[in-house]
Amino acid sequence: MLSMTRILILLASLFLVSSSAWSAGTLKVTTPNGGQKWTTGKSYVVKWNLTFNIRHPHISIRLLKNGRHVQWITKKTWNDGRFVWKIPANVSASSNYKIRIQNVGRSIKDNSDRSFSIAKPPSKPVEFSKAVGLTIYEPGKTYTIRWKTSGYPKSEKVGIRLWRGTEILSESESGFPKQYPFKLDNTGSYRWRVPSDLPEGTSYVLYIWLMNNKFDSTNINIGKLGAGTLPPSRYPKGNYVHLKKLNAFRLANHTVRWKSKTIYVSGANKPAWRKAINMWTPAVKFKYVKKKPAKGKGIQVFRKKLDKYTCGQAFYSYKANGQFLTCDATLQSRWSATKFEKNCGSTAGVVTHEVGHCIGLLEHSNAIDSAKGGLMDGRAGCSPFWPDCEIHPKVKNMVSLLYRLPPGTNITSKLKKSQRSIENEGNERYSADGDEIYYGSMEYLTNGQIRICSGPGVDSGTEDLRQCETRDH
Repeated sequence: MLSMTRILILLASLFLVSSSAWSAGTLKVTTPNGGQKWTTGKSYVVKWNLTFNIRHPHISIRLLKNGRHVQWITKKTWNDGRFVWKIPANVSASSNYKIRIQNVGRSIKDNSDRSFSIAKPPSKPVEFSKAVGLTIYEPGKTYTIRWKTSGYPKSEKVGIRLWRGTEILSESESGFPKQYPFKLDNTGSYRWRVPSDLPEGTSYVLYIWLMNNKFDSTNINIGKLGAGTLPPSRYPKGNYVHLKKLNAFRLANHTVRWKSKTIYVSGANKPAWRKAINMWTPAVKFKYVKKKPAKGKGIQVFRKKLDKYTCGQAFYSYKANGQFLTCDATLQSRWSATKFEKNCGSTAGVVTHEVGHCIGLLEHSNAIDSAKGGLMDGRAGCSPFWPDCEIHPKVKNMVSLLYRLPPGTNITSKLKKSQRSIENEGNERYSADGDEIYYGSMEYLTNGQIRICSGPGVDSGTEDLRQCETRDH
């Protein structure tokens, strides 16, 4: 029989051997392990087999190229045998990649046995130039339609067709050659004269085909420059969705602003008021005057007794061509300064808010999810219940974009199809030569609500305006 001492020594030896073996573990990369062809932008499963000490239950994965580290796939993930990797677009195309997997304790590691490749996704066989779909095509004029192909020679024949909705137009209607047989060489461009009798509309689609039935399409507009539409090169960069939601929604996707970027202001005699108004510079400029500005020139700021529930009001009018005619920025005068601040916040905040409406913010900034907060969020001032006393940068950027475009500019072509249909609250119609005048008002109420009114043909005051609504901010 073995003595007790020998038994204890034997058990200890077995434990040490077992512990050492478990700590070393085994590791094997199974995927990718050589020969795989992967593509950037797609997701793949990295697989492995590994056992190791429970004190290190995590592994790291890195990408190697020619045996050198390229980037981390993950610095730490559970040792569950698989990891989903979406290959970043910045990984260069190569056939010399391997995967290295290593336990966090760095005691064991393994590389792919053989190299695998990563490639860029194939480009479209044929596609229009991006500029094609942005253009307003004027009947009777000639334009260059451009496209590019991948893997096809110039001798390959292509065809270009024009559709109106679901209807394909004939060569006599569209001005393009017959579709069959394909008439155009694959040169990458075609000079298209738009038929002079082609009706205006936004439902047109251009299609381009290769002979093997590969094709691309793009939406285009047929219309006339002028009437608020600019050539594509004259539209500055900016967020046109924000411009739509805060301004152009009133006039069927046409901008509403003062004719001049320099806006006259009367009644702002207090330095604090001028400081509050100047928060809108340099998006616009202000020239302070004593007399009420003439129509089409600027804003009047004053105090008067308003409805007992109203802190401030902007009452404006503009023509159907998108030019402001008048705007009154009015502050409540029935209360003392202390009571005003208790009900409405700071006087300066109200001034900034109402003048903001007067320069073109026909909706509050909370209409934009990413621009909630600030002085144009339906709450007028720096008050205890609204401490954010600045103009949201996205709102100020929208004003800057507005005044880089002429009054009445049609921004429809800068919006996606889904964005064009954002409901127009006022339903006002744009007319380049129209004499119709639209009126509107924005009121900030003491109970935290706002009252918005709009409509044509009245100028006697907000109580006479059409389509008034009261809403929570």
